[in-house]
Amino acid sequence: MKEESKDRLKQAQTLAEESVASAEMEAAENGRKNATIEYDENGEEKGKYTIIPDLYISRKVTVKGGKRYADYYVHGVLRGVEVKVRVKPGKDSDGFADVSAYTMLNIVFGEKDEAQFSVRAFKRRDSATNRLTSGLTYYAYDKDVEDGEEYVAPLRFETSPDKAVISKLIEIANKKYALGLTV
Repeated sequence: MKEESKDRLKQAQTLAEESVASAEMEAAENGRKNATIEYDENGEEKGKYTIIPDLYISRKVTVKGGKRYADYYVHGVLRGVEVKVRVKPGKDSDGFADVSAYTMLNIVFGEKDEAQFSVRAFKRRDSATNRLTSGLTYYAYDKDVEDGEEYVAPLRFETSPDKAVISKLIEIANKKYALGLTV
């Protein structure tokens, strides 16, 4: 593994450990071990953003024909092998990632070429079948050091195998750092 990649993973792990410690203190103060549950405008449960240790997102910018294009990748290590999984901005309700999705992803990254990888737990009840489903949504995450404002952009994976790799990395981090993710 390249030294630069090792340094990036170490920085991501340090930031994530600080986030985990902060979340653990908050949970202890409130008498909870798991993430706080909030409700959205539809009454669906959603957890707070959980930064996943050992994972980070990079942005690679290329210029073609005078236009600037960016590709985004989640980096981690699985069984000693560095993995790099391509991600895209989340889709809108029509199933398309529009220009604003890329704009928000660029806002999260700002002037940096890296951001933290985070997840948010959710539970939804299908009104037609009354079936409860739960899972994780994936985000690029950054917190402004000056004002403490959180910036997030939803992410999606191109293929099922990519999602499976990320799921395994999250599962390992969940066990290693006791993140309290139940999905």
